[in-house]
Amino acid sequence: MSTQDPNTDSSQDIPLIIVGGPAGCGKTTIAKAITSSTNFPFIEGDDLHPPQNIAKMSAGHPLVDADRWDWLDKIISTAVELATSQHPKGIVITCSALKKSYRERMRRRAREARQRGTQLVLWFVFCNLSQEESLRRVRDRPGHYMKADMVASQFADLEVPDEKVEERVYVLDVERSIPEVDQDAIAFVKSCIPGEMEVEHPGGKHESN
Repeated sequence: MSTQDPNTDSSQDIPLIIVGGPAGCGKTTIAKAITSSTNFPFIEGDDLHPPQNIAKMSAGHPLVDADRWDWLDKIISTAVELATSQHPKGIVITCSALKKSYRERMRRRAREARQRGTQLVLWFVFCNLSQEESLRRVRDRPGHYMKADMVASQFADLEVPDEKVEERVYVLDVERSIPEVDQDAIAFVKSCIPGEMEVEHPGGKHESN
């Protein structure tokens, strides 16, 4: 069901693609593949964490909800600033977005920004993999602040989106070859660009802002 203002020119929409998922799912790799194909600017969401969050995770302590709200708001406000100053065709940002409440927080902030005149439309590409595979990948990734013993806490929080319930979300199976994963992610993102493709989206429930 569409709730979009009929006076809004959707051809000017700027897709904001949040590439989410737990540790080791390949968010950054997939996001960079998307940006290489679309020329959208890319922002590493982890770089937007406040110093206290980085220190906490580096010490092996998982973040709690209270640690994340300002970070989620920062992700959206950063996208708004970029959309306003550079008017890109789209924007790609990585963010784990593990819980439905986190994704709803970002949707709410994006709607608020749109009501102020920003043309952002928020989409999620959620990278899905098993806890065992996540743990294997994290163990093979030296030097990153996400420690292997924090993987369990992420999966305790994990709420994989239901494409039939949550709006504008695509759950991407990343336990396949890199070319297959990248191809599906890119196809979905291109289908979100106004006027670019008329094909059916590979996944996701569609709702207008």
